[in-house]
Amino acid sequence: MFAAAGKFKRTVMRIFCGSNLWPAGERKHSRGAWREMNSDHLEIPRQEKVILNNLLYGVDGGIGGGGNVALNAVGSRWGSGDVQTQFLIPVWNDLLSLVLCLPSILQVADFVVICDDGSNDGTSEYIEAVIAAKPRAKIRHLRSPRQMGWTLTRQVLDEYSDPSCLRVWADADDMIVPELWSNFLDGLSEDGCLPIGFYEVWGDLNHSTHWGLRGDPCHIALWPGNTSLKAWDREMGFTMPVYEGSGPSKVGPMCAFHMNGYKVDERLAFKGRRLQNFNRPGQGEKVGKLECVDSNRVHAEAMKVLFDNYSHRPAPMPTVLTEYLSTYIPSELRFMMTAEDRLHNNQVVGALAQARRNDFRSLVASTLR
Repeated sequence: MFAAAGKFKRTVMRIFCGSNLWPAGERKHSRGAWREMNSDHLEIPRQEKVILNNLLYGVDGGIGGGGNVALNAVGSRWGSGDVQTQFLIPVWNDLLSLVLCLPSILQVADFVVICDDGSNDGTSEYIEAVIAAKPRAKIRHLRSPRQMGWTLTRQVLDEYSDPSCLRVWADADDMIVPELWSNFLDGLSEDGCLPIGFYEVWGDLNHSTHWGLRGDPCHIALWPGNTSLKAWDREMGFTMPVYEGSGPSKVGPMCAFHMNGYKVDERLAFKGRRLQNFNRPGQGEKVGKLECVDSNRVHAEAMKVLFDNYSHRPAPMPTVLTEYLSTYIPSELRFMMTAEDRLHNNQVVGALAQARRNDFRSLVASTLR
């Protein structure tokens, strides 16, 4: 199947197609070109800002005042019977972000397929705890006996993709905002294939990155019947979608937070090691083991990812987004952005360790509602 993908025209978000989406001089590599589709400012789109302001401060006192704004209350025209939505999610040692993201996904998904690429941090155990707590949720949990790497994990998930559904290729760190989901579906119904529009959560709920509202080629959605996505493959070291013809030409409306930096130190340090290996022949897929085992050195590597990343710079999160996040993230799972506060953060690490000891019951109870 995937060998046949070479017969199709490879367009990785129109990077090599001469599209006028990207100014000249910004096509150094796939990610650099893709970033030109992002807004590079921190202003929230007006419609999304109005919805969130109404949610927080308007109807029945908003969330802070004990109000509960249902999805239909913000004007959704997408009822549960309109389209069936399938989420396809690869995971690997993503426990901290997954406990925030999976509950949000279950609010808008009809089906969820998760492929765990050999996690050892409790990720699979948490997924099983969610399945047990929500037996009506249609979650399919695939577990690899060995680490395959990002590309092969997505290829496995592709075998379970249902073209009759609205398919969302998400990651374990995509936190959906249900109140904005209908706006995204409006845009998706017109375009057929769109990247998810999101703000990064970069280290804690008070910080984003300088890109503002943006998208990523691996976080995409396809309308039922849209078969433009043909495979997942590697382009210059990155796992990227392969399209027949042209891929999407713009980022979809905001509907999510990308909890990209919201990870424990060990996971961030692995992320940094993966980035170092991207363009080395035969490497970049499997991160293996960290060379350093000392916690201070692991923390130092993690902080390089957050503060010395070549493509992301910390920026204040817009206030309305921070306030929304503060209503969603349990206090025991909140990070502080400074390197000192993150070092040996007993509050977060202790919460995850306690959850493992308790078969994740307390964590499921605090994040599923």
